[in-house]
Amino acid sequence: MSRLIIAIEGPSGIGKSELLRRLMPSLAKRAPPFQATSNVETTSLQPLIRELARSEKPGIALCLALAAARALLLERTTGNLLVDRYVLSSLVYQTFSGIDREYIYQINAPLLAGVVTVALEARAQVIAGRRETRQSNQSDFFKRSLGLEDEIALYGEGIAFLRARGHPVISVNANEDAAATAMKVADIIGRLDIAS
Repeated sequence: MSRLIIAIEGPSGIGKSELLRRLMPSLAKRAPPFQATSNVETTSLQPLIRELARSEKPGIALCLALAAARALLLERTTGNLLVDRYVLSSLVYQTFSGIDREYIYQINAPLLAGVVTVALEARAQVIAGRRETRQSNQSDFFKRSLGLEDEIALYGEGIAFLRARGHPVISVNANEDAAATAMKVADIIGRLDIAS
C-alpha cells in the first residue's frame, strides 16, 4: 500500500482544526494509521516562518521557508499524513503578498507528488460566523490585510490552478456543522484508502 498524504485546506476560520480533531481518533486506528501534522508547526523552521508572516509585507523569504518546511516534513516522516494547510495555502497567501503564482508552484511542485488536497468551501457568511466565535488573532500580515471575500476568491483560483496542472483537489461543502463535514471527509479518505 502506498503512502497517503491528504492536505486539508480552506480559508482561515472555515473549521480545519475542528475537522482534524474530529477525524484523528478514527484515522489513528487505521492500518497504517494517519498522523496529523502541519507543515509549519512540525519543523524547526516554525519560529522563522512565524516571524516572516508577522512582517509588514511577507515576500519571497516566507515562500521559500514554507516550501522548505514542507520538504522537511516529507523527508522526516513516514506513513500516512493528514496535513493542516499545504501548497494550496501558499498559492493563496503568497500570491496575495505579491509573489508570482507560477513561481510558488514551481518551488512546491516536487512536494505535491502523491498529495490529495481536500479543499473546504463555505459561504462567506458561514465563515464569518465561525470566526466570530473564535478568539481574534490578527498576528500576521494575512489576517490583518486579506478580506474574507478576497481570500475565498483566491482559494477558488488556487484550486483551479492546481487542477489545471493535474493535481487532485476534492472540494467539500463545509457550510454544515463540523460533524457533517467530518463525515464527508472521512468518507473521502476511506475511498482514497481503498484505492491506494
